[in-house]
Amino acid sequence: METHRASISMRPFFHDWLRYAAWTAVAVWFGAGLLALVYFVFITSLAGPISYFEVHRWQFSSWSIFILIAPTAMVLFKRIFAADGRLRWHHVLSVVLVACAAFGLHALWNGVVSGMLSPYPTLVWFRDSLGFHVRFGLPVDIAMITVIAVLASRAVVREGRLMAERALVASERRFTEFFENAVFGIYRSTPAGRFVALNRYAANALGYDSVDDAISSITDIGAQVYGDASERQRYLDAIQRDGSVENWIWKMHRRDGTVMWNSETARGVFDERGELAFIEGTVKDITREIEARDALQQSERRSAELRAQLADAQLHALKLQIKPHFLFNILNTIAMLIRTGDTNEARNVVTLLGSMFRQTLEFDGEHTVSLERELAFVESYLELERFRFADRLMFTKNVDAEVLSLHVPTLIVQPLVENAVKHGLAKMQGTCRISVMARRVGDMLEIEVANDVGLHASEGMGRAAGIGIRNTRARLRETFGDGADFELIPDGGRVRAVLRMPTGVKME
Repeated sequence: METHRASISMRPFFHDWLRYAAWTAVAVWFGAGLLALVYFVFITSLAGPISYFEVHRWQFSSWSIFILIAPTAMVLFKRIFAADGRLRWHHVLSVVLVACAAFGLHALWNGVVSGMLSPYPTLVWFRDSLGFHVRFGLPVDIAMITVIAVLASRAVVREGRLMAERALVASERRFTEFFENAVFGIYRSTPAGRFVALNRYAANALGYDSVDDAISSITDIGAQVYGDASERQRYLDAIQRDGSVENWIWKMHRRDGTVMWNSETARGVFDERGELAFIEGTVKDITREIEARDALQQSERRSAELRAQLADAQLHALKLQIKPHFLFNILNTIAMLIRTGDTNEARNVVTLLGSMFRQTLEFDGEHTVSLERELAFVESYLELERFRFADRLMFTKNVDAEVLSLHVPTLIVQPLVENAVKHGLAKMQGTCRISVMARRVGDMLEIEVANDVGLHASEGMGRAAGIGIRNTRARLRETFGDGADFELIPDGGRVRAVLRMPTGVKME
């Protein structure tokens, strides 16, 4: 991993070096040609006959070392000048050391070239050439190193500017992409109610296909978008007063008339006089959150109503058991059984009465119970009534075994059986047959409570809507909506109360 990073960091160094080496080679070639021309014109007569190409070869050979020196110094100077943006003493020292090294290398090279190109290469010739360059070549080398340093510093400035421009362009491109492709609305508007700028998401949320279409079509945000000018004014007052708003929830009217809920965070842009010039901010669609919140609140209200209805049903069932005449008759029955010596039967009555009280208390807080428990409570109730009416009460049950485990709203059947006793057995002579039937019909559970009544009583029952009946209908509606129904059907000398509710709906 470290080797890979080092190769990556060295790549720009060699790239710059090769680029500067190519430029230096061209410059040395043409510079040597120019100097060779000067020497050929002015010095040839002193040195004897010599060709221009021999002079050029001499000049190019002596200056060719700069093909190595110049690019190396250039890349070193660039890194020195760009180290931290400021020229410090150790940077100056580094430049001086590089210049000294360049000068020394050039002097040695001149000695080597002079010795190699001399007809009689000797150490004396090498020494004399080296000394000549030290005496007369120093100004030229200093000038060249200075030129290289200036070029390096200008290159650093230029490349820094180019990098800054590229970074600015990239930043603007990223911002534009973010602005255009954001998954929330971004806008800028005037207090008068016109959009100055907005992104594609905001335009689409408003119901427009393009940004330009939205900007040109909306001339009054308060009337066209808010739909309520007073709500828009409250928003402007908050911006003017506080300078910004956060999570401002408001209802937006789209182009097609549909409603959309937004959460907005915005700030005001004020001019030098302190007047509101623009408003800019972001808008997020929270329609689903609002709908979910409303559904949750509605569900909570329904649950509270169901709990209240359940409490009423439990209270009603409890009151039913402790009505003075009911309790008085049960106690009279117990007393009669004791006087006749039938203490076992009296004990059974007391036990049954206690069991009913206990079952009622156990139902507290339970929105649903199994049909089996519901029918067990009904049978306990009818057993006590049978002590009052003796053989006049006949009860039959026809329930499919598969539906006993299904859950039903608590105390949904008992009020119907109570009505059967109240409107049937208590208002007729002779025996009253009360029956309970339960079965599955498709994906529905059907429960029927039927009882005998007199003919005229049957006609009245068809129009009856007492507390128990109204309570039953309301609880079915709140629990299942339109998925359940209840009918009270007169049928000659009988009345049938029929409940139908879905079996696949989970009840809270």
